[in-house]
Amino acid sequence: MIYKVIPGPKTVQGSVVDASKAFEGIINAEANGGWKYHSMESITSVEKPGCFLKGAPQPVVSYMLIFYKED
Repeated sequence: MIYKVIPGPKTVQGSVVDASKAFEGIINAEANGGWKYHSMESITSVEKPGCFLKGAPQPVVSYMLIFYKED
């Protein structure tokens, strides 16, 4: 079995329905390529502020969509 991890959108303009549609689009696109949805996990990374921003690095939560298929 092989796995594939794709980051979900960081932000979605609109409602919860719009956010659901964004994730649904990713899942359906991968399913069309033969990948099966496994789960969604959150991961926290620490990002440095941009070159014009001052301050300490900030934690950022991202969502990873995990897919699998038989090799």
